[in-house]
Amino acid sequence: MRRSLGSTAALLFVMAVLSACSGNNSQKSANPVPSSVSDLQGNTVATKPRPASSESWDEVRPGVKVYTGDDGGSASTLTVCSTLASYVAFMSDDNAANCSHEKRGVLAVVEQVIPAKSNTDTGSFAGAPNVRIRAADGSWSGYTTVVSLQPMLPVGTVIVMKRMGNAVLNLAPRQASDLNVGPDLGDKVTVRVLHYYPDTADRSLYVNVLDGKYAGQNGWMFAMDAQTLDGKPVASLDYQIATPAPTTDPMSRTYTLTSPLRVFSDLDVCKAAFHAMEDDAAYQQLKDAVANGRYHDFDTGEKLHILSDPDSNDLWVIVADDNGNQGCASRYNLPGY
Repeated sequence: MRRSLGSTAALLFVMAVLSACSGNNSQKSANPVPSSVSDLQGNTVATKPRPASSESWDEVRPGVKVYTGDDGGSASTLTVCSTLASYVAFMSDDNAANCSHEKRGVLAVVEQVIPAKSNTDTGSFAGAPNVRIRAADGSWSGYTTVVSLQPMLPVGTVIVMKRMGNAVLNLAPRQASDLNVGPDLGDKVTVRVLHYYPDTADRSLYVNVLDGKYAGQNGWMFAMDAQTLDGKPVASLDYQIATPAPTTDPMSRTYTLTSPLRVFSDLDVCKAAFHAMEDDAAYQQLKDAVANGRYHDFDTGEKLHILSDPDSNDLWVIVADDNGNQGCASRYNLPGY
């Protein structure tokens, strides 16, 4: 058997391969309209323009920085639990121990993303992932839902404001102005973010209008009316919703990947990967398959179906896409199986 440094290298190698297989309410005290850069610098978010593509700040993934939101309704705090089981209990309206209630607008870092099993998973919000986050200052950490997190929207970012339903898209002179105060910007307008207040449930964006009748004017707007230039909501993170739980034969369903998946052309290689850390021959078989390119990598978002299920009591099935790429994979790597 492999020992010492060789054992460590084998472990890292197998782990890599297996992972591849695998509101409208106003604040009591509104912030004043900033009138200068110095005014802005004294507030919640730094004002040096640093526009970035939405992929760098909007998509949920380990390492991305976010702001806490709240539990919805009249809540002003976000429930964060020390264990995933406690948070699932909270989502199920059971008594949840070891949970805290953190203020809205606290800077945090996503440490782990836990996909829901299906869109009817009682431990998630409508099929959205749960996440483990930690406060940027290290004062707390725990589990919550991605739905209640806010992106760290960079100041200077150009976004699109769109009228929602019968509401009026106003450029308010004050953060806590009445709902319909300020000029009507029409159905759609492009703006640049001058300042962002993630700690408020009121208008959180102070913007400069870039087009239309009121181009050049500054004012306050709701993040819920905002989209990135590629159509993603600004008020929430971008994430994958779990596919529906199977209601028919799994063989007849299509599965949309929520993470990259490596499949091997030989079923025996998948079985070898499962035993590679305890069996030298299995390890060598797995290593040879990778070295000889006897695998295919599917990307996140690709759609697969089960081509065959050689043994319904076994872990492995043969999956394929519509382009003829196929290989063996764990049936539990198929979201919503």
